[in-house]
Formats: sequence, C-alpha cells, structure tokens
Amino acid sequence: FRRFLAERRVFKLHAVKAVDFDAWRAARTEVVKPGTVHDESILVKQLFKFARSRKLIGENPLADFKLQEPPRVSKPVPSLEQLNAILAAADGELWIWLLVLALTGMRVGELQRLRREDIDFAGGWMHIRSRPGAETKNKTSRRVPMHPRLRRALECLPPQKHQWFFTAAPGSRYPEGGHWISTEQVNRRLAEVLKRLGLPAGREAGFVAHSMRHFFETYTVNANIPQRAVDTWLGHRSDKSMGSVYYRLLDHDSQSFMASVPFDGVARESAAEAARLSGT
Repeated sequence: FRRFLAERRVFKLHAVKAVDFDAWRAARTEVVKPGTVHDESILVKQLFKFARSRKLIGENPLADFKLQEPPRVSKPVPSLEQLNAILAAADGELWIWLLVLALTGMRVGELQRLRREDIDFAGGWMHIRSRPGAETKNKTSRRVPMHPRLRRALECLPPQKHQWFFTAAPGSRYPEGGHWISTEQVNRRLAEVLKRLGLPAGREAGFVAHSMRHFFETYTVNANIPQRAVDTWLGHRSDKSMGSVYYRLLDHDSQSFMASVPFDGVARESAAEAARLSGT
C-alpha cells in the first residue's frame, strides 16, 4: 500500500484520500484473489483507525468505508475411501503426517510444532499448544482426543529423540535430523501421491494438506458429533453467540464423541496401514 501511494506521490497518512484506497484495491484485484484483497484492506483500515485513535491524523478517510466480504468458494473434501487410498500410497513418514491431520483437524503448522510432551498417551489427548514464537492461529491452546485408529498408529512409531514429535528426514543441512517439517514439502509430496492416484490436486479445485482439516470437520459433523464439539476440537472462535460463551465440552464427552466417529470405516485400517502398524 505504501509503495502504491508513493507512485501517486502520497507520502503521509493525513494526505491519503478514499479514492487512493479505491485505486489500490482495484490494482490489487488484478494480481491477487478477492479474499486476499479483502484481508489486506482490513489491515489498512486498522492502520488508519489506530492512527486516528492516537491522534496521529485528524480524520480517518476510511472510517465510512464498508468492506464486503467476497463469497467463499467451496473446496473439495476427500472421502474416507479417498483418504485411505492416499494413506496407502503415501511414502515414508508422509502417511502418518496426513493421518494425524485428518483425524485431529489440526493445521500443518500445528503438526509441525508438536512436541513430544504434547502427545498424551496416558490421557488420550493430542495437545495443540500456543507457545511464544510458535502461536496457533487464534493464539489459544486446545486439545483433541486421540481416535483409536490414530492411537494405534502413534503407538507403533519409534521413540522420538528430538524436541519435535514429527521431524523431517536428515539431509545435507541437518545431517542429524531433528528439524521442522517443511509445509511446502508436505504439500509437494501429497501432490505427487494425488497425481499417481488420479485425484485432483491444488488449492483451486483439488486437495492440499489443509483438505485434511476439511475432511475432519465434514466427517465428524456427518457422524452426528455436535457442531460446537467439533468447533472446540478445531479451535474455531468465530461464533459470537451466547451458546459459544456458555458451552463447555467436558473431557468425558469429548473422548466419547471422538471414539464414536467411524474413521475406521468398514475395515480397521487399509491393508498398507495395517502392514505399517505390524512392522511388515
């Protein structure tokens, strides 16, 4: 926004006019998606609101500008059959990363920052903690019950000696391993699996790692789990109704709800997953 204003010979906030904001939004629409323009516009409006509240400018030229959120585009969601096929075809440690994402609804960045102490086998919880320098999206911590299928998989993993529960394979830069998973690598490797299976890939009309989060919400809600329980697992905080203020998901109910979700489908696991769990 500052670079755009400089091209119009505008260098001070108090000199910005609403028409400058309109022109910038029009220019951004030509290079990024409408949703991105909307999010960036919110940030610019917040800047002017802050400046006016601190009396750094005499008037907020964007005070009366009402932003209209663009319609959300529905994204494809993998079915349980497709998920099982993806897990069966996933090579190396990719399958367990995707299984965790699909059966907890966590984001890839949250998977990346899981520590050994976050996996509570005794209590049956996956803790998704917001830590300084490694915050969750809404800056709050939450926990998701381990589904029996996920627990079986996690218990078969070799002990992790590093700080992070999941780590990338050793390489030339990190010969001892122990470094963070690359989110780009997860999506790239998933795209390769999807291509081999003939499944759609990509953010526009296909599957990406974040689609596992969509699968989790879709599958749990379709399994008749209360929406507020699912929102609690996912860490959603957008609902401002009194129901969201009063509702509390008790530990016993949370565990019971999760255990009732038929993530196993007809079989307990796919043949490939069963082989991995048995060590063959």
